[in-house]
Amino acid sequence: MPGNEWLDDEIAIAVYFAASNYQHSLIALLLQRRGFNRTKASVDNKLIAIRNSHLELGTGYFWDVTAAHKWASQNISNHELLELDEEDAAMICLCQPKLMNL
Repeated sequence: MPGNEWLDDEIAIAVYFAASNYQHSLIALLLQRRGFNRTKASVDNKLIAIRNSHLELGTGYFWDVTAAHKWASQNISNHELLELDEEDAAMICLCQPKLMNL
């Protein structure tokens, strides 16, 4: 049974952070903090669909970071949704600490 249709902002957020090597479970948490309710499985499926329909965003398992970030920026209505705040940073430190060293 399919869930709710994804909004452009949700897709842009997921693509942006996936291209930055965020785990899909962490992306689901970041979406939740921004008011969108998505599971890790939902994020997995949406990102696969996006990669299949937008081949310019990467090949195989690898995102083209520049292309994906540009695409996300062009497809989001509020660019502040792509910014991380202190609570996001704390969550990242707990869930995927290696990202904080990049």
